[in-house]
Amino acid sequence: MKLCLCICTALAIGGLLLGQTPTEKTQTTKKTTNTATTKTTTHSVTGTVKEYTQGKSIVVTTAQKKDVTFDLSGDNLTATVAPEVAVGNKVKVVQKTDNSGHKTVTVTRTILKKKTS
Repeated sequence: MKLCLCICTALAIGGLLLGQTPTEKTQTTKKTTNTATTKTTTHSVTGTVKEYTQGKSIVVTTAQKKDVTFDLSGDNLTATVAPEVAVGNKVKVVQKTDNSGHKTVTVTRTILKKKTS
């Protein structure tokens, strides 16, 4: 069991050291002030646009072949999509949800860096 844990840890650290970044991540942060405590949940996904219906939804396929759907419309939602986003593009989607449940979705196109020899 210890050997398995060590190997898994080594593989995870090795991937991070090689510059591999996760394609899907969820993070919750709390901020406390004298007047209130706010909680924000951030869900980010990087991948390829599989489907895109302007003003309605976007489906992104991650490197792990997982499809993730984001709504781009709704009463308690603000969405910003870069104008050049289209099916087949590499994108990063960041969805933030605040205390009141309001969601902010931002879709930006990502450009893969070319390796230099």
